[in-house]
Amino acid sequence: MSATAEWLIWSNEHHAWWGPGHCGYPDNIASAGRYTLTQAMEICAGRSWMRGQVPPETMIHESCLPQVIAKEAA
Repeated sequence: MSATAEWLIWSNEHHAWWGPGHCGYPDNIASAGRYTLTQAMEICAGRSWMRGQVPPETMIHESCLPQVIAKEAA
């Protein structure tokens, strides 16, 4: 398992990305924090939500960003 920081966290609660070092919620991808897989899993697993509801946080791999950007532009 790679320890490379290549995961971003989208906050459905704040409608923004998690910032670097768990600080802030920037609304642009360039300012978003990058986390290792372990960190991203811990962040997302640390929150609870009701079955059938949107989770508070979602982890997204950097390789998926072109698809995210295209969806936002549509």
